[in-house]
Amino acid sequence: MRRVLRILGKSLLVLAVVVGLALGVVYFKTQSMLKVAPYSPQVGLREGDVAEGARLARVMGCRGCHTNDLTGGVFLSEPRVFELVAPNLTRMREKYDDRAWLRLFRTGAKADGQLAVGMPITGFQRLTDQEVANLVAYVRSVPAQDNPSLGTTHLWPLARIGLLTGKFKLEDIAGDEQACTIDGLVLALLVDHRQ
Repeated sequence: MRRVLRILGKSLLVLAVVVGLALGVVYFKTQSMLKVAPYSPQVGLREGDVAEGARLARVMGCRGCHTNDLTGGVFLSEPRVFELVAPNLTRMREKYDDRAWLRLFRTGAKADGQLAVGMPITGFQRLTDQEVANLVAYVRSVPAQDNPSLGTTHLWPLARIGLLTGKFKLEDIAGDEQACTIDGLVLALLVDHRQ
């Protein structure tokens, strides 16, 4: 009986190690998938119009995820799969200079270089430089507030496996690599990714 328990214990230990290694591989592979290619804007932002930025935030749906006071919140959740949290922009804005804001709106890259999962970046990357400046001016004008109950975005193993297997497609949430800005105008070259 002891021998059977010893073999069972060793088998469970080996299984736990294999599962742990597999989850580690899944985690690091998906983290590399979520890394956004470098993008360095050549110029900073123009001066923005706060009122126009507030209008754009309303029209573009920013407040739907980041809430009316821009303190963020959970906007999409599937238990044990993922929880997408819009950050508190009144606190997060300190991490973004003008170029970082442009990078976020053009590529979907957060300050840490990772993709802002859930942000509808394909709509935002087509904004003109002036529209981006207006949105940023608005975000910077909102008084800073804490949101102590705010968590962070989590992608649990099932979501990460979904990314690896193609169940969740990055092109649905990542920016369009074919979009370019020229003199403040956004030229979107539409590419059919299904070909």
